[in-house]
Order: sequence, then structure tokens, then C-alpha cells
Amino acid sequence: MPDSLNQNTPRRTVSVVIPCRNEKNSIETRIQDILHVIYPKDLLEILVVDDFSEDGTANVVQDFVGKTPKSNIKLLSLSDVSTNDDLPHKKLAIEYAIRNAVGELILLTDADCRNKPSWLSTMVQSIENYDLQLATGPVLINSPKSKFDYFQGLDFAAMMGVTCAGIRSQKFYLANGANLIFTKTAFETVDGYSNFRHVASGDDVFLAKKISERFPNKIGFVKSPDAIVYTNALTTWSHFIQQRLRWSGKTNLLKNHLINGIALSIGLHHVLILTSILGLFIDFQTFGKLLFFQLAVKIFIDYAFLSDITKVFKTEYLLKYFPSAEFYHLVYLPIIAALSIFGIKPKWKGRLVPSVK
Repeated sequence: MPDSLNQNTPRRTVSVVIPCRNEKNSIETRIQDILHVIYPKDLLEILVVDDFSEDGTANVVQDFVGKTPKSNIKLLSLSDVSTNDDLPHKKLAIEYAIRNAVGELILLTDADCRNKPSWLSTMVQSIENYDLQLATGPVLINSPKSKFDYFQGLDFAAMMGVTCAGIRSQKFYLANGANLIFTKTAFETVDGYSNFRHVASGDDVFLAKKISERFPNKIGFVKSPDAIVYTNALTTWSHFIQQRLRWSGKTNLLKNHLINGIALSIGLHHVLILTSILGLFIDFQTFGKLLFFQLAVKIFIDYAFLSDITKVFKTEYLLKYFPSAEFYHLVYLPIIAALSIFGIKPKWKGRLVPSVK
């Protein structure tokens, strides 16, 4: 799919779905962003699904709807169809919203994200121009400030690159639920999240997997800066580790040999680097040369890959902190691997994410 799309007159209805839990401080800004997109208002509706928020998120949405009566915003409550059993309910929230959606197209996003006015129309055009059933767009870090923020920015950029490569090669299908569009027909045809409802995370990748199996060659990645959705960097390492633990769990369940192979090769390379570091205490000269070679290979591959991705999305400024990001990367991957091996369960929005097989 090319970096830019031809401008056509929109003709399909779109339902933007925002599942949210405890997003009092961000939900109004998110709705405002969507209301300011370049798209006919009579073809757009916004469905906010409150997932048992404890901070008054639903009240904020209700107040906003009252102040903007002409906007097509609907607040749904997951309590109408589920009980608050302390389990993640994102898939249930999305299915509930889609049952109540009038749009031919469903566009998923998160409550803590931002977008350009061109976002929605660019995502819709990707579906219409290439006759797709599902397309995922880029998700990047918004306005990084610290070295930790820049690291997350480069990490997200790398994931977008891998996602794009997998979809274009038709070898594997990753996606991001903060920027995911699909036809309502396709969702209904594959019976939504059936077979995966028990998995806490993965509302994005499991849906991409099911639709790709039912509709071959109908999945796309929107490689355009106009389609970017921006999310905030996490503020602590604890939150970051929890997030990556959730993501690693859902990826493992895809049972894709290529994805597992890529993850294994990266993991083994990190193990070799750590082994060489420990080996410095035994034979500094020999292991020093080996360590230099291993780091040189990693740095060369990572920089070449990230240079290309950041150029596409016009975020070359992220490379400013590439050296520190490489160091963080060396540290956090072994931590994630160790925590996964020992079965440590991550948390999300105050809820413990259950283990699944």
C-alpha cells in the first residue's frame, strides 16, 4: 500500500469505538480529536464503552454529550451486559459496541490517544481503495521528552515496522487496537472474538488473524503519516514491563512459526551478548572481541531498520537517543523473558491479567 492515498469522496458510514476504563482525564480530549477529523459528520458516530470505570469516566462523557447535542456520540455501559468480575473486558466492550454500531466500518482506538484531522479519512480510504476487510495503522509515541520516552518511541516504531513487514509479506498479521479499522461484515462473518474471549489481551492481533484466514489478501497496513495515532509514553518501568508482558502473552498464542522464530533469534542474540559480558571476567580479550562483534551486528541492523521506519513516519528525531535506547533494549528483553518463564502475571487498569494456554 503506497505512503499516500488518493482523495475520494467518502461514502461509507464509520463507527469509531472507544472502549475505556478509568480514562477521566483523557476521554474528552479524545472525543474532541475525533469530532475534528475531516469526514462528513452524517457518516460518523462515536461509541464510548465504559468498562466499569471507578473515576467518573462515564460522567465526563455524559456531560460532554449534553454540551454537544448535535454530535453523534453514544455512551454504552458494559454493566448492561456483563458483571464486574475483576477480569479484563475489552473484547466484550468492543463486541457490545459493534452490536449497537450503525457504521459499515468499525474503527477502534484508545481513550488516551491523539490523532491528526486526516486520520479517519486516511484509514477509510485504505479500506475502500484496496478493497480490504481490515487495515491497521501506525501508533507512535506522542511528544517524547525523556530518554525513556525516546526509547519507547523507537520501540513503537520498530513494532510498526515489523507489523508492516508481516502484513505485506502475508507471513504473519500483527495489529494495534489503538488504530484498527475493519468492515462490520468481516467481524460478523468470523464471529468476532469467539475462541479468544477468554484471553485478556489480543483484541487486535486475534481479530487480524481470524479475518486474514477467512479473507486472504484482504489485510493491509496503512503506511502513511496521515494515519498516525499518537499515544503517551508510559511513565514508569513497572508500567512498561506490565504492558510488554501482556503483549508477549498474546503474541505467543498466535502460534505463528515465523513470529516465534524472529522472537527466538532476537532472544538468542541477547543471550549471547549477556554471556559475552559475563565472559569478560574469565577472558577479557577473547570475550571482548566477541562482545564487540555481537554489539556491532545488533547496532547496525537496528539502526538501519529504525532509520527506514522513522523516515517513513517523519520521526527521525527519535534517533537522537538511539544509543541509550539500545542499552534499554538490552536490559528489558531478558527481564520480560525471565518474568514470562516464571509465570508472572501482569496487571492492566488495576486488574490482574489471567494466564491462558
